[in-house]
Amino acid sequence: MSQVFISHSKRDEDIRSFFDSISAGRTIRSVRVEFDEYRPPAVEYINQEILASEAIFVLLGPNVTFNEYTINWIAYEVGVASALGKEIWVFEPFNSNISYPIPMLHHYVLYDLNNELSRSYINGIVAEFEKWPLFRRFPSGVSPVECPYENCKITFVLHSRAPSFKCPACRQVIVLEENDIVTSTGRIFS
Repeated sequence: MSQVFISHSKRDEDIRSFFDSISAGRTIRSVRVEFDEYRPPAVEYINQEILASEAIFVLLGPNVTFNEYTINWIAYEVGVASALGKEIWVFEPFNSNISYPIPMLHHYVLYDLNNELSRSYINGIVAEFEKWPLFRRFPSGVSPVECPYENCKITFVLHSRAPSFKCPACRQVIVLEENDIVTSTGRIFS
């Protein structure tokens, strides 16, 4: 059974509920840990669960910066996943003003929970994890987006149709060039 670790704010209930619903009834196990509700040693449990996971899903919602605990724990979980070489997926609502950089990621998904296509696409991503290792950092034939800013230069696969967006790592605006072709999957091909 594949496993995915979910890094999130417990205050973003609609996002959590959506990801819980698409994981339900599947052969993929999604793990969420509410640090303040877990008895010590929570950090050891978090480390074990990230180690056992194929990927980490970072759910950026409007409440990730609500308190310092959430800010620090998401950063810690992403850091552990990065150190262990795990796939890092960042999910963020379209047109959000979340000012929370994720300095390391491999996949970036902008979405709208009120849009059936967005919901269906995310459902498809989770379904593909049942067949792991289909997704890899840069699937063949996919050209990753590279942040153009000298202080960043991170590369990641964009899974959304967006002519411009804030880089998930440095939060500076990226404008895609006209010759970039976006397919129906939302991936960018050169």
